[in-house]
Amino acid sequence: MCDGGGGGGGSTPFDRQPIREKLKYKAWLHIFLGFVCMVTIIGIPIAFLFFILARRTFRKRASYPVIEITCKVCGKKYVVEPYIHGITCDYCRQSVYVKG
Repeated sequence: MCDGGGGGGGSTPFDRQPIREKLKYKAWLHIFLGFVCMVTIIGIPIAFLFFILARRTFRKRASYPVIEITCKVCGKKYVVEPYIHGITCDYCRQSVYVKG
């Protein structure tokens, strides 16, 4: 059984890249809070802080290390975080393990 299978089905982006997905949700939350703060005139300076935080979070997400693995059966390529040991292929439902 691989770590990212999710009950026999295919793997989700959250199974393959959990930290990067959390950073993406955090950045979108900052953008949403920035737009909510922009509704009032008083909140505009705070909104810019939220937008700066979102930009920093997106940059941190982009620089987070990932590795590429390939399914041996169908040849589908996946990008996973380094500590993920294996996933389930979305197409052929075979376990794909990280060499290491």
